[in-house]
Amino acid sequence: MFRKIIHQIFIIVSILFVMLLFFVIQTGSDLYEDFQSEQKFELNIMNKFYKNINDNYSLKKISSNRETYQYVRNNRKKKMFQMTDDQGSEDLFYYSGFLGKKTVGIEGITRNGNNKITKIFLN
Repeated sequence: MFRKIIHQIFIIVSILFVMLLFFVIQTGSDLYEDFQSEQKFELNIMNKFYKNINDNYSLKKISSNRETYQYVRNNRKKKMFQMTDDQGSEDLFYYSGFLGKKTVGIEGITRNGNNKITKIFLN
């Protein structure tokens, strides 16, 4: 009788363990997919940023003022570093990071999977 009860408890615990394991694997997979998606999004934003700052017309269009335009134009060969994660919401995005010795902010919108930088500025 005692062995039968132990055996049934063992089966129940085993089933619960398998269910928990499946849940953890599934959740981890979803988190990894979210992480990959976020990295692709950030890479797309940074590619657009470098494309815009290497074209004087585009840079002038998105610069918040003349100081930003001059600073970014003079530092366009440098890479952004210490970037923040996306601070925007829904279809708006906002990043900032160092370009040279100053912090540059990047704002934009996402519509139908397309990202557009609308403004850059010095913080």
